[in-house]
Amino acid sequence: MNPPISASIAGDPLPTLAAGSVLNFGVEAALVVVALGAGWMLVRLANRRARELRASEERFRDLFENAVEGVYENPAEGGFRSANPAMARMLGFASAEDLLKLSPADTARLYVSPTRRAEFLAALGTGDRVTDFESEVRRADGTTIWIKENVRAIRDPQGRLLYFQGFVSDITARRKTEAALRASEQRHRHLFEHSPVAIVEIDSRPTMKRLAELRAEGVTDLADWMIVNPAEAAKLLGHFLIMGMNRAALQLFAAHSMEEVSANLARILTPEAVVVRREALLAVWDGRNLVDGEMRLTALDGSMHTVYQRWWVPLDGDEPLFERTQLAFIDLTGVKSAESALQASESRFRMLLEQSPVAVIEHDFRETKLLLDEWRRAGVTDLAEHFAAQPEALTMALAKARLSTINTAALLLFGDGAPADERSFRARINSPAVSAARRENLLALWRGDLAHEAEMVFESERGYRPRHVVQKWSVPVIDGVPAYQWSQTVLLDITDIRAAEAALAAERARLVVTLGAMTEGVITTDPAGRVQYMNGAAGALTGWSPDSAMGLPIDQICRLTEEKQHRPVLAPVASALARGAPVDLPPRTELHVHAGGVRRVDGRCAPMHDPSGRGIGAVFVMRDVTEKSRFETEILRTSKLESVGLLAGGIAHDFNNLLAIVMGNLTLALLDEKTAAAGGRWLREAERGTTRARELTQQLLTFAKGGEPVRSSVLLPDLVREAAEFALHGSTVKCEFDLAADVRPADADKGQIGQVVQNLVINAMQAMPDGGVIRLRLCNEILSAGAVPPLPEGDYVRLEITDGGRGISPENLGRIFEPFFTTKEHGTGLGLATVYSVVQKHHGHVTVESEHGRGATFRVWLPAARTQPAPVVASASPFDLMKGRVLFMDDEESIRDMTSALLNRLGMEVVVTSDGDAAVSEFLQARAGGRPFDVVIFDLTVPGGKGGASAMKEILRLDPSARGIVSSGYSSDPVMANYQAHGFRGSIPKPYRVTDFARTLREVLAGK
Repeated sequence: MNPPISASIAGDPLPTLAAGSVLNFGVEAALVVVALGAGWMLVRLANRRARELRASEERFRDLFENAVEGVYENPAEGGFRSANPAMARMLGFASAEDLLKLSPADTARLYVSPTRRAEFLAALGTGDRVTDFESEVRRADGTTIWIKENVRAIRDPQGRLLYFQGFVSDITARRKTEAALRASEQRHRHLFEHSPVAIVEIDSRPTMKRLAELRAEGVTDLADWMIVNPAEAAKLLGHFLIMGMNRAALQLFAAHSMEEVSANLARILTPEAVVVRREALLAVWDGRNLVDGEMRLTALDGSMHTVYQRWWVPLDGDEPLFERTQLAFIDLTGVKSAESALQASESRFRMLLEQSPVAVIEHDFRETKLLLDEWRRAGVTDLAEHFAAQPEALTMALAKARLSTINTAALLLFGDGAPADERSFRARINSPAVSAARRENLLALWRGDLAHEAEMVFESERGYRPRHVVQKWSVPVIDGVPAYQWSQTVLLDITDIRAAEAALAAERARLVVTLGAMTEGVITTDPAGRVQYMNGAAGALTGWSPDSAMGLPIDQICRLTEEKQHRPVLAPVASALARGAPVDLPPRTELHVHAGGVRRVDGRCAPMHDPSGRGIGAVFVMRDVTEKSRFETEILRTSKLESVGLLAGGIAHDFNNLLAIVMGNLTLALLDEKTAAAGGRWLREAERGTTRARELTQQLLTFAKGGEPVRSSVLLPDLVREAAEFALHGSTVKCEFDLAADVRPADADKGQIGQVVQNLVINAMQAMPDGGVIRLRLCNEILSAGAVPPLPEGDYVRLEITDGGRGISPENLGRIFEPFFTTKEHGTGLGLATVYSVVQKHHGHVTVESEHGRGATFRVWLPAARTQPAPVVASASPFDLMKGRVLFMDDEESIRDMTSALLNRLGMEVVVTSDGDAAVSEFLQARAGGRPFDVVIFDLTVPGGKGGASAMKEILRLDPSARGIVSSGYSSDPVMANYQAHGFRGSIPKPYRVTDFARTLREVLAGK
C-alpha cells in the first residue's frame, strides 16, 4: 500500500516555479489537487471501515458477554487471556476478572484429575482443535462439576502454539443421569447381552428436548415443519448416537465392536435410516412410542439380511426413557427365502391375491429403485439424513412407487367394510400412518433389504372405530433377482385381536378389583398346591403377605388343625382335583395365623380346569367364623339357661309358697312370748334354715323365663366388700380389695349383684382348698363399640375377681357357665350359671381367663347408673302398730291364714279372698258400704282363676286412687320387677320376711 499523500508533502518541499514554466506549474497544480482529493476519499473510506469494525467488535463483545456457554482464551503456558461472565459463573467466580487473576498453576489445578491438562494436550497433538473433551473441574467453593470443552488452537505461521480459544458447557446433570442409567443398566445387561434378538440403543434426549422446544414455539404438525424447515429438520434428524448393542446385534452386523458398527453405519443401514429416524420422531410427536417393520441390512462381511425392525421408546412407569430408545432386529432371511418360492408362480399368486381375506397391495418400485441409485451415485450416503435435509425428496420417492394392484380385501379394509372408492383409498394410503410405513420401506430398500414390517392404526373418515393393522412390505426375488416391479404390501387387520386383548385386560382388572374387595380369603394354587395368587383378605387372615406367599406350598401358608384333637388338616387341593368337584374343610377347623394366634375358619376348595378338562390348579376360599362361633356358643348357652328356667320357675314358685307358710308361722311363733320363751332358740334356727332355703330358691328363680332384676342406682364398693367377707366367713382364704374411690354407681339389683359376688368368691375359695388370697378390683371403664363384644359402647363398672387356685382346664373353660355343670364333688352347678344369668339380665357381660395351674380371673361389666343412690332413711320397727283395712288375696289357704294373723298382729283389719274375682267383689262391697280398703295385697298367680295383675287393673278402673301391693312366689317375674307399670305401689316376694313386709306396707300406706 502506498504511503499517505500527507506523508509525502511533509517530506519533500514544493519546487520553485520559473517565469517560463507556467504551463508546467498548471499541470503540477492540477496533479496536487487530484492527489488531495484522492487522499480525502481515502480518509473517508478509512473512517467508515473503522466504524464498521467497531460495530462488529461491539456485536462480538455483546455475544461474548451474554453467551450462555463459557468462552475463554488461554495462553499456551496456561492462565486466562480472556473469559466471559458465563465462564466465571460456571467455575463459581464472582466475575471474569477473578479468572484472569489465576496463575497457570492455579488454572491447571481447576482440573480434578492432575493429569487431565496433559491428556488434553496429548489429544490436541499437532492438530488445531479438540472437541467434546469432558472433564471434572473444581469450582471456587470446592464443589465439582463436569464440563465439555470444544477448543481451537491458534498457531503462528511456523505452527507454534500461541493460545487456545475454548467453548465450555456444564454437563453435570447429564453425567449424573448417565451414572443412574449405568446403575440401572447393570441389572438388565445380562438379559440384554444374551437376548437372541439384535438390539441397538440410541440416546434421543437432545432430540426430545428440541421437540419440546418446537411445541413451545407453537409447532403443531412436525411433518409440515420438516418440509418448511429442511435445514433444521436435517439437524434434528441427523443426531444419531449409538449407546450400546448386544452380541446378537454384533453377530447380525458381522462386526467385532460397537465402534466398528458406528463407523460403518452408512454401509449397514444405508441412507434409508433417515426415513426410519423421521418415522420415529413423528411417532413420538404423535404420542406413540413404536415403529416397526421389515427392512434389509448389509452386514460388514457383505452378506444381506432381511430383518424385522422394531423401534420403540422404553417406559419407566409412564415416563419415556428417551436416553435409551431401542432398535430391535430379528433376522428373517430364512423366512424370506421361503417366501421367494411362494412368489415363483404368478398365476397362483393372482388367484390367491383375489381370493385372500388378507389385504394385499402391489407397487412398482423400479423407478423408486432407479431414483435411489441415482442419489447414491450423486454422493448420498445416508437416506434418512437426505430426507431430513430435503423433505421434498421423500415425497418424490413415495410418488415414484406406482400402485399396480390392490385386492378386494384391501378395498374393504380401506373402505371401512365397503369397497373403497379412489378418493378415500388415496386419502388412506397417503395418511401419516401409511406414509410413515412407506418411508420405512424406502429406507429398507436403500439398505438393500427387500422386506419391512410395521404395525399402524388407520383412523376412520366415517366415524368407525380405528383399525389396527400389521403391514408387511416385501420385494419378491425370482431366480435370485429382486422383482421390484412386484413389491407387495400385506395388511393384516388385527383390530378384533387388539379389542379382545383390551377386553381380556379389562376383565382381569375387574377380577382383581372383585377379589380385592372380598372379605373371604381367596388363594389359587397350581396342581402341586403351590400358591399362585392370594387376595388381601387371605393375607390378613393367614398373616402372610401375598408377595411372600407366592410359590410356597399352601399347607405352609394355611396351617390347619382340628379344633379338639389338634390333628393337622390339609388344604384339600389334591382331593378337589382328584374328584373334580369342590371339597369342604371339616367342621370346627382352626387356622394358625403366621404371626401367632388361632382363628376358626370355614373353607371350600374347588378345582380349575383348562378347556380340555385337564386340572390346572385349585381355588381355596376361607371365611373367618371365629366371632360367629363365639356367638353361636353364647346362643346355645342362653338356650340351655332358658330351658332350665322353665323348670326352675315352676319349682321355685311352689317351694316359695311353702317357705312363705313356714317363715310366716315361725315369725308368728316368735311373736308369741310364751312360745318364744319356750323354744325361741330352735325357732330362730328354723328361721335361719328357711332363709337359706329361700336363697336356694332365689338361685333357681334366676333362670326363670322373663325374670328381670329390680334395678336401681347402687354403690358397689360396700356391697362387694360385705358380700365377699360374708362368703369367706370362717375360711382360710382372705380377700385383698382394690376398690376405686370414684367408682360410679351401677344400675343393678342390689340383692342379685350381692349374690353374684358371693358365688364368684365362693368359686374362687373352693379353687384354693389350702388357702390363699382372692383379689377383688372395682373400677370405672368407658367402652368403645366392639371393645367387649357384645356390649354396646358406654359407661360401665368393671369387677375383677382373681384367685391363685388350680385354674380351669381348657376343655372345661367353655362350659363353666352351663347350669348343673360342675367339677366339684358336692357342687350343684348353679353358682356360675346364676352369675351368668344375672349379669345377662342386667345387660352386662361376664368373661373368664384361666391357665391350668395358675388360677383364674373373672371380669364382670355392669352398666353404670345415670343417677346417684337415694339416701338411706332409718325405718320404724316392723312391730310398731299400724291402722287400716287390708284386702288380701292368695290361692293358698295356709298363706291366707298366716298372713291374716301377721297383719292382725301389726294392728290391721284384714279381709281375705282366694282369687281375683272374689277380691274385686269384696272391694266393691267395701266401697259401697262406706268402709273402703286402705290397701290391697294380691298374689300374682292363681291357677285356674284371675290373678293379681288382672284384678288390680279392674280395681283401678273403678278407683284410680286404689293402693295395691303385688306378691308372688315368682320373685323374678317381670310384674314383680316393674310393678308400677301394672298399677301397684309396692311388691313383696315370697317367702315374706316380717321386716320387708312391714316396711313395704308402711310405705304404701304413707303414699310413698
